[in-house]
Amino acid sequence: MRLVMVFLLLVLYHVLIRLLGKLITRKTRLQDFQKLLFLTPFSIAITSLFIYITGLSLKEAGLTLGNPEKGFLMVLVLGLPIAVISAISIFFISESEIRKLRYGRPRTMVSQLLYVWIFVGIVEELLYRGFLQVNLQKVISGDFLTISYATIISSIIFVVIHIGNIFLGGETLRQFIAMLPGRLVVALVLGYTFQISESLLYPIIIHNLIDGLNMSFLIYRKKKIFTNDLTSSGMNS
Repeated sequence: MRLVMVFLLLVLYHVLIRLLGKLITRKTRLQDFQKLLFLTPFSIAITSLFIYITGLSLKEAGLTLGNPEKGFLMVLVLGLPIAVISAISIFFISESEIRKLRYGRPRTMVSQLLYVWIFVGIVEELLYRGFLQVNLQKVISGDFLTISYATIISSIIFVVIHIGNIFLGGETLRQFIAMLPGRLVVALVLGYTFQISESLLYPIIIHNLIDGLNMSFLIYRKKKIFTNDLTSSGMNS
């Protein structure tokens, strides 16, 4: 019964956020990450309500310091290296693929950086780790190489949900498939960090580091491409 309720609530969350997003689009001029910033308190409120509905305590949902030793160890040993390697890989993506990415637009740079460096981890970790993973742990036992099945399943769901980026124009199908292995690794790191530290603080730090560095490097590349375009246009005129 809990399992069915959890998945129905997860679907309901995305339906509500999508409807709110469409309403904001109609009523305001907010775009992309500006809209995500506006939606942040609603996202947190909805997830918090679902955590309450499913009977989880604040401690169970990870709203605690948990085990700082294990948490910060994961941040330093896995989180930071993954964030740096992932960000550097931006420079190896072809210019044509960079142009296709909707993210990293210099004109909305402030809202993008603000969201990915501060809020993305809070919003997504509260939902997929604090709500989903914990509820799965209550009905699914067992583990694979110390990683609980609940962690693995919630990580896979987290990755699959990103397919919505294709329909929203954030990335192409080819880009989604190319990023699939990396996203799964990151999701497992986030889930396992939460599993062993029992706190959302450390996966939030890792999540913000990865998305923050990636977005910062992507904006840098896009600005450089834009500058080169202007230079080439000036020389040809």
